[in-house]
Amino acid sequence: MEPIYRYFRPHEWDYLFPEKGTGTIRFTPITETNDPHEGKVDLLGVARDKHDLMRLKDVRHIDGLSNVIDLVSNLPEQNIKIALNTYGKMFYDELRKRRPHFGIFSATSNNKSTVMWEHYGVKHTGFMVEFNASHPLFNAPHGLENVFGTLQKVNYSTEMPKKYLTDLIFNPTEVYCKKHNDWKYEDEVRIIYGLDHEVFLDGSIKGCTPIKIDLIKSVTFGCRCSWEKLACQIQRNPMYDKIQLFKASIEEDSYTLSYEPLPSNYCQFHKV
Repeated sequence: MEPIYRYFRPHEWDYLFPEKGTGTIRFTPITETNDPHEGKVDLLGVARDKHDLMRLKDVRHIDGLSNVIDLVSNLPEQNIKIALNTYGKMFYDELRKRRPHFGIFSATSNNKSTVMWEHYGVKHTGFMVEFNASHPLFNAPHGLENVFGTLQKVNYSTEMPKKYLTDLIFNPTEVYCKKHNDWKYEDEVRIIYGLDHEVFLDGSIKGCTPIKIDLIKSVTFGCRCSWEKLACQIQRNPMYDKIQLFKASIEEDSYTLSYEPLPSNYCQFHKV
């Protein structure tokens, strides 16, 4: 499994690596992401046909859907498509109201993006974390058809996905893992959880889950990051002894960055 990374703003350090206690990461509710088109589709209707409609028989999380299934399934075949399209918009609006119940953790396979260092790393003053892609947190299938809880590559397109309501319910990754080409530079890998999952903490901020020790593999400090104190905070805490530390620097003869490992005993010789 290829490595996954995420760029962080400087102030987010205290969430991941607090002086005391356990750090957290957040699965952002879909309605709070930086893409206002997140999870939108060009809706074609409730279902492709009567057979597709019957898949919804046991789905109860959209109010009134069961009654419509019973009504539509008893119509003559030639009227079913008209009815499915008529009801589609109504239930799509209802389903979109429930989007805050899902959370996204976004990462990337691109660990040398100067653009993401600029945007998410706040002009290279932040840091980048390499996560353990094989960790149980990223391999916990759940939800209908077990499509949540696993890492998914985001696909990019100029066209909004054309989908039926059944697609949103039974294969939501086809919707929530598609974005406009403008975002392609991110090479995004994401994982979606239902925010009622047991991994999440109770609290005023939805979607926070404690960081397990083996979740983080390395931390790279941006080329403009004030990193010395942060590095010593990691090296002096035995809980983080497996985390590798790197420092980004600018290549003099190309538009690239290089990452140099920090000595594991750096803080023994530097008082900060």
